[in-house]
Amino acid sequence: MAAAPALPCWSRPFRGVGCAKWPPGPHRPTWVHRSGLVDGRAEQPYTGRVYVLIDRYAASAGEGGAMALKNALGAPLVGERTEGTIEFTNQRSVVLPRSGIRWSFATKQNLFEEPVESVGVPANAYLADPALPIEQILPMLTRIE
Repeated sequence: MAAAPALPCWSRPFRGVGCAKWPPGPHRPTWVHRSGLVDGRAEQPYTGRVYVLIDRYAASAGEGGAMALKNALGAPLVGERTEGTIEFTNQRSVVLPRSGIRWSFATKQNLFEEPVESVGVPANAYLADPALPIEQILPMLTRIE
């Protein structure tokens, strides 16, 4: 018995899993993803050090942004461990027809090298009080490598 032909990548359940191509059609994006790192285009490029201030209230996209700056620019995370709500994302809600109960579930899971969910993203340098005025934090940053 011959095996069933493989479905096109875009027609599989959970589109995007194991796929690297957009489905055909007019909805194909016209932009090209760029990493955001650009060399040689700014008239006066910033050459200083970048630090990311985080605290226990940084969550979801705030955690993702902090990790992106750390990975892309080597920016140290300063403050305290974040909330830890980034691993399961893109929530979808349904209302159960008989009970009317609203149920939400994640449609995407971000995988990290170490646990983040409910644990948080660790800081590279911890501050005793991350709510200090920035004028008091700035001198401390010079001691962080």
